[in-house]
Amino acid sequence: MLYLIDSAAILNDELFFFDEKNRYATTAPIVAEIRDFRSRSLVDNALKNRLLEIMPPKKEFEKKILREKEKLGLRLSTADVSLLALALELKEKREKVIVLTDDFTVQNLLLKLGVEFDGVIRGKIKKFISFK
Repeated sequence: MLYLIDSAAILNDELFFFDEKNRYATTAPIVAEIRDFRSRSLVDNALKNRLLEIMPPKKEFEKKILREKEKLGLRLSTADVSLLALALELKEKREKVIVLTDDFTVQNLLLKLGVEFDGVIRGKIKKFISFK
């Protein structure tokens, strides 16, 4: 199982840790969002110990996410787009992934894309909501 980590997974859950039994990945823009000392130390140690991998999504998947964003009228950051693009890319490669995020807009698009996700503190949405 590969867990894709949004910054909210680390920032919102003070008990979050990288379990050596699992695989974790994220994107560089997500890592750049993590600035507080506790969270940054956790991420830096995970990267150093190879518990967390930074995976850049292919541009074609970023373009797909940007098209969906416009079509649905969603507000997404560059970091959100990168994480969603990576999730879609891995899904299309048939990799078993779960995205960990508390961002309901990200969850909304993941639901539409058919990518598995889980909430961290705030839970998870149950149905897709259109903003257009």
